[in-house]
Amino acid sequence: MWWFNRIVCSLWFLVRSYHYEPRTIYHKPTRGFSLLESLIATAIVGIGFTGVYSMIVLSEQFTKWAIARQKLQLYANQMLEVIESDIANIDSYNLSFTTCTDPGAVTTVYLLRGYEWCTRMNAQMGAAGTDTRSITITTPSTNKRNVLIRLEAYGAKAQVIMERSYGI
Repeated sequence: MWWFNRIVCSLWFLVRSYHYEPRTIYHKPTRGFSLLESLIATAIVGIGFTGVYSMIVLSEQFTKWAIARQKLQLYANQMLEVIESDIANIDSYNLSFTTCTDPGAVTTVYLLRGYEWCTRMNAQMGAAGTDTRSITITTPSTNKRNVLIRLEAYGAKAQVIMERSYGI
């Protein structure tokens, strides 16, 4: 039977010789990362951190503008309440808060309040600069007054516009 085993082995050899099979070369397994892989990973992580940091900076700016808008809203409401309580002198409240001028020894209530509002806004949100901060009183008819309050801060990024009509 040894000869049968020999024939089968030789036939198997012939069959395998016609069928090409590339030899695989086995390398010794390596540990760790190559320098190129490390550089690519560092670049990807760096880009990710840069994106997250820029989002944090933008979020901080938007929060600052939202807080300023709420403060301006509070100032505008306070101004309207004061004007409503002093309705007899409503035409005197036509004020601009671009620059704060100290009324000095003048005891006129609307000038003192205007100076107080202006200094408070400048202390909280900086000088007006190019921002519009004003109270405008218009007279559409003889017994009606429209009060328009326009307050801006941070280059008009935060702005409040309020309008109210009063019958006199």
